[in-house]
Amino acid sequence: MQAELVLYCNFMMFYDVESNVIISRGIIKQFQGSNDVKILEMLLTVIGNLLIQCIEEKKYDETKFLVRAANQISTKPELFFYKNVIVLLENMIMYQYDAKDKYLQICHKAIENFSLLGMPEYGKEITRFFEKQK
Repeated sequence: MQAELVLYCNFMMFYDVESNVIISRGIIKQFQGSNDVKILEMLLTVIGNLLIQCIEEKKYDETKFLVRAANQISTKPELFFYKNVIVLLENMIMYQYDAKDKYLQICHKAIENFSLLGMPEYGKEITRFFEKQK
């Protein structure tokens, strides 16, 4: 099943938001209770990819169940990258609902984490996405 999740993660941007919401809900329901770190990585990737798509298409109401599902997954060292992405995206969404500086500050900290942990190129890429969407 992990191979199918990887495949879906790689191709989900070819689906429209509505289809991805339906598919992702099923995936989340099926795997949310898992303790397998690889499955949880894939689950957080599905959630992150769909959050990005929702942000790009300004479909913020579709994100509530995604953020809730991601926050129910315990943070483990192996999941830090994924959880950091979720924190960034969640605060970008919160800023759209309530334009408070605290959400932007958290976004900047999450972006800074990528550079501090040796991923400066990813940090630059996510900064461009952040600036474009804010």
